[in-house]
Amino acid sequence: MGGQVLRAFSFALVWGCGRNVLPAFGIAAPLIVFWHHWRDKTEAAGSRIAAGTQARVSESAAGRLAPAGRR
Repeated sequence: MGGQVLRAFSFALVWGCGRNVLPAFGIAAPLIVFWHHWRDKTEAAGSRIAAGTQARVSESAAGRLAPAGRR
């Protein structure tokens, strides 16, 4: 079912995929290491409250919600 023509094509396809995977690892590995170092730094600083997460004093859940019942 194709014989010699498909054999040569499949060899080229497998060789090309294998050849292109190695540079992808070379790029992805340093990015993953950098990301882990960055994540560890942000988790260490996570004990502080992030900007924008504190509720305002004048803002409460009761003040934001509409009263229940018929109008």
